[in-house]
Amino acid sequence: MSKSFNKTILDGRLTRDPEMSYTKGNTAICKFSIACNDDYKAADGSKVEKVSFFNVECWAKLAETMQKFLKKGSRVLVCGKLEQDRWVNDQNVNKSKVKITAQEINFLSPASENSGGNAAGASAESGGATPEPKTAAGGVSFEPSGNTAADNEVPF
Repeated sequence: MSKSFNKTILDGRLTRDPEMSYTKGNTAICKFSIACNDDYKAADGSKVEKVSFFNVECWAKLAETMQKFLKKGSRVLVCGKLEQDRWVNDQNVNKSKVKITAQEINFLSPASENSGGNAAGASAESGGATPEPKTAAGGVSFEPSGNTAADNEVPF
């Protein structure tokens, strides 16, 4: 096997508006951060909420789409891969940072909450909005719905 498996799926809200920049070759790069909330019960039975923050970047047409449609507070489902940036700082100390490079992003907020309109999501392959609202790859909906028997079934 020549490659390792590297896939990350996160559901969260943008902590700031997306920042757009361009490479020297004029390729778009969009960077933003998302907050993912989790909770658990402590030993004393109390509910503890935990928030994790993740840096996300996307490239090319996907980056342009995200800049157009997302804003602080938008809820997204990010599918991508983990990447590690490494560098040596001015004091000659090795540094590193892990980020998510998005390959597909689906909008989970209602279109009225997003800044640009009604696109449902985008992927690196399609380069634009996906045809079905609030649906990720494979047609599995990640939008919460009412409590039905189907909601409790395992989709695989």
